[in-house]
Amino acid sequence: AYRVWDRGLELVPSDSRLSRQSGKRLCWDAPWRPEEGLLADGLVGAGACVLGDCAAEAEGFSVQEGIAERALGLFDAGQQGRALVFRSRQAFLTAEECRGVVGLCEAHASSRGGWGTVRHSSVKTTDVAVEDIPQLRPWLRTLMATRLAPFLAMCYPRLADGSDLGPQGERVRIHDAFVVRYDAEKDGSLSLPAHSDISTLSFSIALNDGDGEGDAFGGGGTWFKALGGRVINAAAGKAVAFAGPLRHAGHPIERGTRFILVLFLYVEGFRYGELLDTVACAGGADEMLELEHPDPGGHVVYKETRDLVEAIDSADADTAEEDSDDDIFSALQ
Repeated sequence: AYRVWDRGLELVPSDSRLSRQSGKRLCWDAPWRPEEGLLADGLVGAGACVLGDCAAEAEGFSVQEGIAERALGLFDAGQQGRALVFRSRQAFLTAEECRGVVGLCEAHASSRGGWGTVRHSSVKTTDVAVEDIPQLRPWLRTLMATRLAPFLAMCYPRLADGSDLGPQGERVRIHDAFVVRYDAEKDGSLSLPAHSDISTLSFSIALNDGDGEGDAFGGGGTWFKALGGRVINAAAGKAVAFAGPLRHAGHPIERGTRFILVLFLYVEGFRYGELLDTVACAGGADEMLELEHPDPGGHVVYKETRDLVEAIDSADADTAEEDSDDDIFSALQ
């Protein structure tokens, strides 16, 4: 997909959608430098879980037996087992750091007339792209290199092709990063319908607390079909990591406002499309495969993806190139 987007930018360098995608790649793909941690001072650095300290600090949740979950095909079955969802036992961010991140997002949204969306076009959610807030760029790059990527390397030790994520998760790359706000009172953005992410791995990191008396919100969490409909939640600063192809939903909040950091991640050099079809259900069809979220609400279409496809289609129409649809499809694989 990145090759196709780069090609589109070469054809139409003035297109703002393709330029945005290119800028995002420059932001997230450059190697992390330790000095970036200084730029993120006050936003990351005091959290309990740091590089090398997370080895026994993950709570795993396994796909139920008898379910032919496609996401199992991404990993080495002997080492991974059926655990595809993990929750950190310790916090990656302190409460103060979480408040600092939310404050920057609120200020950014206020400067642009309020919260909107750059991600979803088919569901009612509000969010902000992390790369759009300069102070948060070194924050996320530092958080990823020193906490999140090593955590993933521990949770997912070996891929189906025999490779790993790197000793500290160095092969993990950010495809998309955004802070989502669910608001039960102001705009009715309560949940996200059941869907699968276009990612190898995904992260949801809580930025405020809920479900306690006096907390900012009630309800919420991530619903997973392959876990028998279980909802996994996390306290502020803690994270839930999972295989992107797992069907999941943002469970509705009942009151207040919830903030989460969402990351869509891929593994450099790991092409997993064909692996999703390698898992067979030993017991045949299973009733759990028919399970759906109580409030499915439709489907999720990402506005950014739709805009990029439109931009590339326009570029093709305006040039004399004779690429076939098959050529473009091949580039996307």
